[in-house]
This record gives sequence, C-alpha cells and structure tokens, in this order.
Amino acid sequence: MMVRAVGQEDYAQRGVFEQKFKDVPKSHTYYNYISASVALGLFNGTSNDTFEPNMPITMNQAIAVAVKAINMNAIAEAKGGYPTGYIRVASENDLLENVKQISGSLDAIRADIYVLLYNTLHANIAIYDSISGDDFGFTIYEGKNLLSENHKIYWIEGVIEANSVTSVDGNTTAEGEIRIGNNILYSDIKHTEDSVGKKVLCYYKENYKGKKN
Repeated sequence: MMVRAVGQEDYAQRGVFEQKFKDVPKSHTYYNYISASVALGLFNGTSNDTFEPNMPITMNQAIAVAVKAINMNAIAEAKGGYPTGYIRVASENDLLENVKQISGSLDAIRADIYVLLYNTLHANIAIYDSISGDDFGFTIYEGKNLLSENHKIYWIEGVIEANSVTSVDGNTTAEGEIRIGNNILYSDIKHTEDSVGKKVLCYYKENYKGKKN
C-alpha cells in the first residue's frame, strides 16, 4: 500500500530487483513490492538476509513507514530516532489522529493501519532543500501531500450548493456539474435534490482543460 501511496507502483511492477532476502524468493507473490519498498527505504529487513514477510507489523514499525513516506525520517532521527522520534513526528503531523492503539510494541490492528494510511495520504510532506552531513534544510508545504504530488488527486471540503436539479440560491449548474463554494466539479453521479445542502469531502482530478472531475 505504501509503495502505491508514494507513487512508485510502476517502479515496483517494472523494476528488476536482485534477491536480497532468503525468505522472499523471486517466486513470492509480493517479491517486487517487497523489494521496491526496501529499495525506497520504507521498510528494512529483520536481518541482512531475512525479511519475515509473514510476521505481523507492530505499530512502531507502521508509524516509522508512514513518517518515511512523507519524507520526515531525517526529522524523526534528529528528534530521537526509532521509535520515539518517529512517534513524535507522527503525532506532530496528525498521522495518529483517530488511531486507537498507539502502544508501539503491540501488533498493529488492521483498522488502525487503514486510519494511519488515510492520515498519511492527507498529511503535508517535507521537501528537503539541502542535506550536508547531519545538517539538513527542509520546507513543509501546506497542501502538498502524497495524493496531490504523486497521484494528482485533490480535495475540497464544503457544502454542495447546487447541481443540475436544484440549488440553495436558485442558480443550478449545467448537467453533470455540482458547485461547492466557488468550485465547479464534474461528476457522473446521478444528481438529486437531496444532495444539495450536504457537507461533503470531495476528491477530484483536473483534466488538461483545468476541469475538476
């Protein structure tokens, strides 16, 4: 999931990887994804030649992967390293919002992994300006996240004010359009009177003409 989240699924699928772990043979179903995740620095093996792919992941490990995905591992290392520095950075950047079990040594539960992934996709990412030895400069850009930078997916949170059927102000939209604030979005979802006035979190992509779909 994290390989896809950081926009490297094509790399995982097309890459040619040397076998690094004796318990992850090239015949393994997820050989390429495991190899890519290690090459990208998201995961480490349990030793130089073992990965233990069937071993449950702990919350500490999951948090570390999430922090690495948003490019804040150097910040985490500067704040105490694994696991405390990573937990601190995750907390400061809202990665742990609505995560129920944060006791790091316990196996992560699936529901928390999904929440952590959701938070990671929406978190601001760090972009490093310079790295020199132990010193590094970085900028955290508001609104730049894994969705926008790797998948060109954006979101708007607000109230649907109009569609092609009805509106709150008497100004309906064209067929296939909805209006949220000043934004016109295009959707093939059937429009009804009931949808206007609802608060929504709407995800969209922009096409080459600048239309939000």
